[in-house]
Amino acid sequence: MSNTDPFEDRFRDYEPSPADLSAVKLDPAMELIVPKLAKQFHETWAKCRRKGPSNINYYQEYDKLPDEAKEENCANARLALQILLMHRFQIETPREPGTELAPEDAADIEALKAKLERGAAVDRLELIQEWRRCEKHLDRWALTPRMYILMTRQLVHVGEPDIAHDVASAGLLVMGRNPELLRWQSLALVNTGAAHHAFGLLGGLLDSEKPSATISGPATAKDEPVPEKLSEEEIDTIGFRGGAALEFAHQTEGKLQVELLRKAREDFHAAAGSKTFGYLFKSGEACAARLLNLECETIAQEAVANCELLKAGLGAEGDHYLVDIHLGEMSLVLGRFSQALEHYRNAALLARRRYGLIRIAARMATWLMKGHDFPERTAIAGCFELPNIVVFAGQCFSSPGEADPRFSIKLEETVRESILKTLMLYGDIIGYSSATAGADIVFLEVMQSLGRDTYIILPYGEKKFREDTLQRLQVFSPEWKARFEKVLGRAVEVVDPSPLQRQPDNLSHVYANQVLMGLAEQHARHFGTKLRRLAVWDCWPARELGSTASVVQMWVESRRRFKTIDLTYLSKLQSKGQPARVDASKPAGLAMECFSTGFAETATSIKALLFADVRGFSKMSEEQLPLFVQHFLGGIRDRLPDESLGPITARTAGDGLYLVFNSCKAAGNFALEMTRFCQDPKISELLKMPVPSSHDEGLGIRVALHAGAVYGCIDPLMEQYGYTGQHVSHTARLEPVTQVNSVYTTREFAALAAVEGVTEFACDYIGRIYFAKKHGKFPAYVLRKVVKRSQEPVEPQKSPPVMTAAGEA
Repeated sequence: MSNTDPFEDRFRDYEPSPADLSAVKLDPAMELIVPKLAKQFHETWAKCRRKGPSNINYYQEYDKLPDEAKEENCANARLALQILLMHRFQIETPREPGTELAPEDAADIEALKAKLERGAAVDRLELIQEWRRCEKHLDRWALTPRMYILMTRQLVHVGEPDIAHDVASAGLLVMGRNPELLRWQSLALVNTGAAHHAFGLLGGLLDSEKPSATISGPATAKDEPVPEKLSEEEIDTIGFRGGAALEFAHQTEGKLQVELLRKAREDFHAAAGSKTFGYLFKSGEACAARLLNLECETIAQEAVANCELLKAGLGAEGDHYLVDIHLGEMSLVLGRFSQALEHYRNAALLARRRYGLIRIAARMATWLMKGHDFPERTAIAGCFELPNIVVFAGQCFSSPGEADPRFSIKLEETVRESILKTLMLYGDIIGYSSATAGADIVFLEVMQSLGRDTYIILPYGEKKFREDTLQRLQVFSPEWKARFEKVLGRAVEVVDPSPLQRQPDNLSHVYANQVLMGLAEQHARHFGTKLRRLAVWDCWPARELGSTASVVQMWVESRRRFKTIDLTYLSKLQSKGQPARVDASKPAGLAMECFSTGFAETATSIKALLFADVRGFSKMSEEQLPLFVQHFLGGIRDRLPDESLGPITARTAGDGLYLVFNSCKAAGNFALEMTRFCQDPKISELLKMPVPSSHDEGLGIRVALHAGAVYGCIDPLMEQYGYTGQHVSHTARLEPVTQVNSVYTTREFAALAAVEGVTEFACDYIGRIYFAKKHGKFPAYVLRKVVKRSQEPVEPQKSPPVMTAAGEA
């Protein structure tokens, strides 16, 4: 047998020339990490090679390597950096020549940092715009990495947990596993609803730092000894984990809820000595004990004393918001309801639009008041003012010279006045709208002039949309271009659900309208406030799909309440010189067709898409394949929903599954059922496979969900009906990066599920992640089954031994 390398001849034409590193010396600490790096490289290399032999010729210049080989080399380089960061090495990233910050930029960053350090009020838009600048220039905060911590904390406080999570994720790449940053990231997760992820994140942080510091229950002879003294970092992490456990408990019921409340109480007690958050953790301990129906008067009184002491130290000019919130909670725990109302009213005066903190406080107050009836209850609930959400649909301006003008630009000021009058009725608000050339821009200008946050959803790619809109606006006056750019520049976020191209038959607008409604619905649910719907419209039936009339028709069919500013009526009033009036009721006698009417079965339509991949399939023997087909695929078939719910098409390819549904509800429920089925030990037994575990073994499944506009057609090759398009590819790129036995979804799926009014599951934000095959970086969510909590309070529990840092008290 010859040992000749198959690429030996090619190697003769290639002379490797690595950089000379002989002058680069490693310090002793780095030498210690060398064996770990070597082992990780070997294990990664061996795992990749188990997939099969490679036909890549590596014996050539790097620039000539195929993309697959370059990606493998980049993965190894990235791995080395990740290992160094994991072991808490600091890596400095020097700026490239000519990319230094301008002096005014550096001064702005330092000024913002100083404001954040002292807890001064910072405009939400200022925070978000600074983060957007940092996203575009990743070294912007290179000299002040603490900005990642301060920005994450402040964004959590003002109620932008999704963006806070993104900031923290970026910061962890720069700062490594910074405990303080991880704690604030966990609080961001709690605010997105992913309390179980936050609980696991903090537990993992404790385990990686010092396993014995994790306090999991009363000590026994078999337990590892609890250290006599925990570090301040560990104490704070344990306290934050208690908060995550408390929030997690709120999403559960029964024994699991009791277990989590006990865990929260235990962690809060262990962390009550924190120099920074001790008062917060002590009151958290009292709340957990109260929710467990345990004796908690002594703990609550201690918490009150701590809060009063801190309040006195802050002085009359200090920020007492959190202190007053916790004094209110302790008053509820102690049954002093009039005092609770006084403290909550004081906190409301200091709230400063810190929506994230207000939401947490409102939820805890509601939970503590559950099952109690007292005169101050309604007044206490009124102390937590969160903004209502306004979703807007506005008609476009009619082109000059149009025979039948529907919205003359001459009505602009009249419409502006009507919008302003309507919005003033809603109090504090956040707005969602598109930015088409017409009433949308007027609405956004009014919102932003009032200092309110706006979110903009575009029907297709931002660059192309800008071109089309500006082309339409330029026929009116040159100033419209600047106005259009200004409203986009002052938005909290601009979303384009179909970034690649415009869909035919105006379906991009239909799809964007549904995403718009869904994101607004999600925001209102998150805050627990009202969703207001407002349309500027001529009250005529829809002339095309995706129009304002189509949006109104959606509201009518789903029995949603809305207000209308009638353009036809305003035009008549203006011609008579009379003031504008707003029609506060939905228009009567509409005879419009449903927005989906007219679509043939082979046309583009909006569907829910599911891709799944089975772990362990490639390791099955030939004898196991019939068992896989019979028991696994057969079991999946048996669990398909009723024919009326879909799927409307299904395909399999080895271990891959592709299904299409008419609704997000059916797709999401089926995805959760698939993961439960796959984790059943009986299925593994039937397939003669190891029992599923958290390691890379046994049966497992990855499921990805998306919703978008797809093209339906008869496949000429298979002679079967199916769906294809950019949104199908988008879903396929999410599935490979999904964790095993999890269901990941896109933001668009989460939004359309909200439009459908789904209550069986929730979509928790987990950050912007890179999709497979260099598809790009997009927001991702994980699907969670919603536990329908009973109305009965937690049953009284026997008090467990209280743990201290030194052992049992």
